Amino acid sequence: MCVHAETCGQQMALEHNGDVYSCDHYVEPGYLLGNIKEKRLLDLVALPQQRKFGLDKRDTLTQFCRDCDVRVGCNGGCPKDRLATSPYGEPGQHYLCPGYQSLFRHVREPMQAMVSLLRQDRAPAELMAAAGGWLPRMPDSAEALDLLLTVATPRKVQRDGIRCHGLRYISLTLAAFVGEAVTVRYDPRDLAEIRVFHRGAFLCRAVSPEIAAVSISLIGMPGFDRQLARYPQLYSRVGFAHQYRPLDPEDIPDVLEHYWQQLGLPFDPTLADEAATTVTRITGGNFRLIERLMSQVGRVLEINQLDTITPEVVEAARQTLLVGGQITAK
Repeated sequence: MCVHAETCGQQMALEHNGDVYSCDHYVEPGYLLGNIKEKRLLDLVALPQQRKFGLDKRDTLTQFCRDCDVRVGCNGGCPKDRLATSPYGEPGQHYLCPGYQSLFRHVREPMQAMVSLLRQDRAPAELMAAAGGWLPRMPDSAEALDLLLTVATPRKVQRDGIRCHGLRYISLTLAAFVGEAVTVRYDPRDLAEIRVFHRGAFLCRAVSPEIAAVSISLIGMPGFDRQLARYPQLYSRVGFAHQYRPLDPEDIPDVLEHYWQQLGLPFDPTLADEAATTVTRITGGNFRLIERLMSQVGRVLEINQLDTITPEVVEAARQTLLVGGQITAK
């Protein structure tokens, strides 16, 4: 496969008009070799510029790649993806480099065993039938498995921490590594924390104050915390979810007095008791439903130019309010 071959240049691109380019990822004027209407394809393949294109895959590797213990399996990846900066600070590093390293180090042991079998003219399938069988080496812990699934990217430690995805990450440990190149690993679903590695060794965890300090209070929204679980980047910020019990009937007049004040109406305890009975019957004391119902009460008052909340007004508000389905009297 050309992606992991030492050199490339054998997979060219032929356009509908006969133009031939060095690679299907480099269909650009600078990589146009010629046209098969004018030259034989064999001649275009043998052009010095095409040979140089193929050798450059090997000859332009960063020093970090040349020092890598799994270079023989990766060979720097496709040049089109060498968009990152190496931990040595060199441009031209493959942006998937940390992932490739994890992959090839993980499969190195079984691959070496299969090579040994092939050199003995034996089938690699014997590996599975070896004494005791063979299973791929798995991470030692769930945390190590999680680490394999994170995204890695090179960064440099600044005086104010590490910048990544527009956020700032800090840790006291980083103070001694200002100016150093590091690799950070993060879960795209939860950017509150990153793991920092220096020269291949774990250094520390760093947090983003902008995100880690955020908390969410879910009041009067039954079951919403379970719905939020589908979005880990938010759910991880939920410390706990408390299910409020329905309000007791004797508490509702106090709540309604608050809404009376919001609507700028004089509070009449007698009418409030009557309205409270209707509100309790309709909402069952659910605080969230009371809030939505009273919002509709305000609209009914405004539309009809009324200045008193009566049971009739509450009933009219119920008829216009939908909560999943229409609220019905109990």
